[in-house]
Amino acid sequence: MPFSKTLLTQLLVVALRPAAFIWSVSVLSAEDWVGGYLVALGLIPIFATLDMLFQSVARYRHIRGIAALEVLWWRRGWVLASALVLLVAVSFGVTVRSSEILSAALVCMFAVAACFNLFEARISSQEAVFDQAAFELVGFGACAILALAGHQLFAAALVNTVFPIARLLTVCRHRRAAPNARNDGADAGPGSVYVGSAMAAQLLASVAASSPAVMVSLAMMDEARLAVALIYFKVLFAVSSLFSVAVNLFGSRIFYGHIQLDLSSRAGMLRTAERAFLVLLGVMGLLAIGVLSFGGDSSRSAAVAAVLCVMFAYLNTMSSLALARGRPVVSAAAQSVVLLGSVAFALMLGGSRLASAAMLVGLVCSFALLLARERVARFLHA
Repeated sequence: MPFSKTLLTQLLVVALRPAAFIWSVSVLSAEDWVGGYLVALGLIPIFATLDMLFQSVARYRHIRGIAALEVLWWRRGWVLASALVLLVAVSFGVTVRSSEILSAALVCMFAVAACFNLFEARISSQEAVFDQAAFELVGFGACAILALAGHQLFAAALVNTVFPIARLLTVCRHRRAAPNARNDGADAGPGSVYVGSAMAAQLLASVAASSPAVMVSLAMMDEARLAVALIYFKVLFAVSSLFSVAVNLFGSRIFYGHIQLDLSSRAGMLRTAERAFLVLLGVMGLLAIGVLSFGGDSSRSAAVAAVLCVMFAYLNTMSSLALARGRPVVSAAAQSVVLLGSVAFALMLGGSRLASAAMLVGLVCSFALLLARERVARFLHA
């Protein structure tokens, strides 16, 4: 199977995920009864912490030379039946206009998919990565057909289940495949530290992406602004993740040794480019301070969003590379800075200017401290 075919399919999925989410929120927000479901949808990134728990356990076992787990507690028919039941629950929730049923089905589906990340080693190969992306494309296509057929509400709810179902199908298809354990993790430290750091990184990232929903849950933002804030944050995180797409696409394959990433021959050039990038970020920050002092509300939000996009792009790249290199502590540190910026921006959108300004000051200080210890260029060679 050609490598370009896998990459192209992954890139299509990366582009379609935020587009599908934005379309889903736009359609669902027009219904009065889906308020609770929108909150659940906004909080879904937090459930990725469970996903990271199983992924980090799988990776720690791999680098410590422990053989891949045998799949003894499930069968393909059970998995497919469970996915079908959850899909029926989504359909029933839309039919009876029940936000609670939709929310329960969504949470259950993502929780089950997270459990199957325990077998990440089995779906890290090029073939498995292609299959998962292909399953997602088929799911998005099915939702598009439903929408064109006049079932927009059902399609808008169903599109949010495409990723977890694709994960289940991929594990089913590649359940017998697993790479050999590396046994090179003598310096990985205790399992509790490794797993805990990885989970902390994911939890911080999830809370950052869910900041608008968290603000609403804490009564720090009007629920009427939630739909707009969710879209705003989806665009922010989608754009800022573009620079880390390559690492995210190849992260599991780098970790499990299917591909190599070693740019040590270009280390000098990479360090120079990184310094220039950080200078550009500093200039953008100074310009944003000027806009915050003299601009209107919309221009202030746009200026802060632009700076955060560039900063988050750098931090997400560092975080992804750190995970791919088996250094989750650095990933957690990077995501803690992302969380500060996300909360600051959510507070700004909610109208809490003083609290937002204080968080922005904390963001600048924490970012400077991180740069004093780690740089992206250091993770680009073996």
